[in-house]
Amino acid sequence: GNWNNPATWNLNRVPIANDVVGINPSDVVTFEEVNSVPVQIKIRSGGTLAGGFANNWKLNIAGMLVVEAGGTLNVAGQLTENTNTISFADVPFGPNDPDQYGNGLIVLGQCFLSGTPRTRKVRLVNEPLIGGTTLQFASPVVGWLVGDKILLPETVGVEVTPREMEIVTILAIAVDNLSCTTTPFQFNHFASERPGDAVKEFYPHAGNLTSNVRILSANPIGIRGHIMWTTSANVTSTNVEYFNLGRTRGDVDISETNKIGRYAAHFHRLSSTADPVRATFEDNVVHYDPSFTHTRRWGVTVHDTRKASVKRNLVWNAYGWGIGTEDQPAQNNVFEGNFIIGTTGLGVRENTSEGDGIWLSHANNTLKNNVTANNLFRGIEVYRGGSFPDVDQWKGNESYGEKVGAETWDVNLTDPNGPRSFMDDSVMWANGDNGYFGYPGYNITFRRMKVRARRSV
Repeated sequence: GNWNNPATWNLNRVPIANDVVGINPSDVVTFEEVNSVPVQIKIRSGGTLAGGFANNWKLNIAGMLVVEAGGTLNVAGQLTENTNTISFADVPFGPNDPDQYGNGLIVLGQCFLSGTPRTRKVRLVNEPLIGGTTLQFASPVVGWLVGDKILLPETVGVEVTPREMEIVTILAIAVDNLSCTTTPFQFNHFASERPGDAVKEFYPHAGNLTSNVRILSANPIGIRGHIMWTTSANVTSTNVEYFNLGRTRGDVDISETNKIGRYAAHFHRLSSTADPVRATFEDNVVHYDPSFTHTRRWGVTVHDTRKASVKRNLVWNAYGWGIGTEDQPAQNNVFEGNFIIGTTGLGVRENTSEGDGIWLSHANNTLKNNVTANNLFRGIEVYRGGSFPDVDQWKGNESYGEKVGAETWDVNLTDPNGPRSFMDDSVMWANGDNGYFGYPGYNITFRRMKVRARRSV
């Protein structure tokens, strides 16, 4: 029955604050317009919580939203102008939660989360300069509206303090979706220039931070929410905003008060090589409020999971890494078309809080057409082994405004005479130290790589 109908519930009333709501086998609870009081929710095997398909809605979670194996969570926002929210209240852990899974979405069953489509990343064809208000796009954008928040990376370099990334607001958008008018730019966002003739070669990108389905922490400086999809889960998340989530700190050791694995978007031991794809994370935005400093790792984390599809996401202001794999068994995943900007961290090697755009613990994954910009240390780091034997495994990645564009460790090291690895069509520009930096490795072929120095200002 409907959430707002008292007859749906065994107590003949709508849930009140701090209730524990159970959705039992064969029960289907729907909602289209709800602003729930803070409750805990457990969706049992065979139960379904579904809705949000027409109107504004808000689910306030006090503790946990658990989807057991065989249960289903299916929420969406189909009207672009609406705002639909799952919010994790800042509440202390209860006596029945010694491992501190609380203030989280824990999924072992089916999980379908979707907002209306928006282009997350687009190449510009003009330079946004101080005082300007026009953005021109290389291709039409989808779903951009007046009021959307647009992120512009800097193109000067990592030594700029404060960093010159900025957010502008759309005031008008062209009918052909090839340009928009925004609030005035506070900084210059230069293109790179071709050596020898100063022809503009690579323009920066713009990213859209707005979504009509949001999952967030009610108090980002309190006990923050986190999301874990694990074991038997089957997950699809598209066009959803994940804001101020995750609470495992990256600047201190793991301990009883700093539990590992409480991340913003965490695929935890989800599937094996033999399984079909059970983790689809595409066209989402994961970001953190820039008005205060945070040290909560990481943006998107793939842990002991295979065949995850992580595509066309925008990650901004994460800590440690924007998108990464937590261990070497995380292989055969696809990371494609993502835009990772402004990751912060400790800035030291051999530490997963380094401040990288993409950090992979093994090379046996696919990296295609990703763009990293303004991350503290590196755009892409591939750490400790593996190879890229498929010619489409590393292709078309771009980095700018970072210390190091891309770095690899020990590629093909355990099998120097094994299959050759290919790193194709990489573009590195306006980086501080290196376009590419490699530790010992064998049989790596770089094809059609372009490296450009920073533009002098």
